[in-house]
Amino acid sequence: MEQNESFQTFYNEVIKLLVSIIEGKGLFIRGHSERVADLSSSFANKLSLPKKTTEKIHLAGMLRDIGMVYIPYELINKPGKLNENEFTLVKQHPLIAEQLLSSISMFKDIIPFIRHHHEHFDGTGYPDGLKGTDIPLEARILCLVDTYDALLAPRPYRPALNVDEALAEINNKKEIIYDANLVNAFIPFITSLSDSSVNQVENTPIKNIIQQVVNNFHGGNIDLPILPHVIRELQKAIDNPNSTQETISQILEKDAAITIRLISVANSPIYRAAYKVLSVRHAVTRLGLKETHNIVFAIANKNLYRTNNKQLMTLMERMWQHALACAYCSKSIANALKVADIEQYFLMGLLHDIGKVLLLKVITELPPEELNDPLGLEIDKILISEMIQKAHTILGSALLDRWGFSQEFARIARMHENTTFDEDVERSILIINLANILTRKIGYSLFSDKNIDIDNLESRRLLGIDSSNLLSIGEEISSIMKSSADIY
Repeated sequence: MEQNESFQTFYNEVIKLLVSIIEGKGLFIRGHSERVADLSSSFANKLSLPKKTTEKIHLAGMLRDIGMVYIPYELINKPGKLNENEFTLVKQHPLIAEQLLSSISMFKDIIPFIRHHHEHFDGTGYPDGLKGTDIPLEARILCLVDTYDALLAPRPYRPALNVDEALAEINNKKEIIYDANLVNAFIPFITSLSDSSVNQVENTPIKNIIQQVVNNFHGGNIDLPILPHVIRELQKAIDNPNSTQETISQILEKDAAITIRLISVANSPIYRAAYKVLSVRHAVTRLGLKETHNIVFAIANKNLYRTNNKQLMTLMERMWQHALACAYCSKSIANALKVADIEQYFLMGLLHDIGKVLLLKVITELPPEELNDPLGLEIDKILISEMIQKAHTILGSALLDRWGFSQEFARIARMHENTTFDEDVERSILIINLANILTRKIGYSLFSDKNIDIDNLESRRLLGIDSSNLLSIGEEISSIMKSSADIY
């Protein structure tokens, strides 16, 4: 029994490491593998496929893009259309994946699904030009779900589609790219997920549930997450005046997943220099200690946005995008105002909404009986995100205190949603408030509004920053997000 458990632990760690390698490659891949795996296996289950088959589909969904590790970063993130030579190179990734995985016996059953997940139903796909039912069913499912999830995310060359637009796009390509029978089953499957969410919200006393979570928190019945060990160790090292870049590098090299992502961020367009970073030491040298700390904290913090609740996956991803955009905006505004120690404003922006993430995770992890909800909790993503506005500041402030941040961070968590301020309010609160609103104008918020009048904002007036300067910052951060957001 212990041997089986040890093997399963090893197996899971191998998958986790491989997915980390995949996700380290670029913009659209971050979180994509897990979403495709989960949705593909759920859809397969809906089709009444055997349990063994659904498990294999899930695994293939996780690893199908492993061949992308050998595709140049510039091609994966190219803002325009690939030319013929570039596309020929990208089309090699299923074959590369087959080569990488074929020597590992535990993956032999899923290799055909991975090799053929870009075949088209009319025979125009790659790498073998298979047609119709000659394409393995599992590969046809992966092809369909892969495209659906990709359409919901922004790419360098187009904005994200909503669910209805994505389904319409897929429906237009059935019998060309996709198996028509699968499309005809997939559309009502996705629609039913959305419908069940709305119906449950109408029947669930969401406000009472939120109040119950807050009461549980005050009663000490909620365990607040602790900072990962690597972050705690890194913070101690940075606070130590005797620490060197070598010290920091040795700490980071203990965590393979963080190492991979840190190198990816260092090689992203934000930090691109004359040479390519190939090691943690090179990354720390290029970025500096404080910037390295912020990036590593962001990488580790991203794990809080993961959820097994399928209704919340898209929402959590949007919340992460908002947090990161706010971090960049905060740092840029602080820089424009020539504020000292601008690096801390990145963390302030990153963490301002952390209470929202914690609140949603706590709600979804409560058992139905504790919620007095015998049907189980199904949450409409947008409705619940609006309702938690009033409650998340309490949890966010407490979590930041638990993590050892200063009271200034806690006050930002409590006050960043304010619309009016005293004349003597801390400048940091005004900066995060302004950055938070600016993300709405550039489309990186749960409540995006491009018509926001920046000029009339109280925080802008008190800070004395020019509206045109803010709009320029917004354009700059929008460009950064489009090219680099998901490398974390």
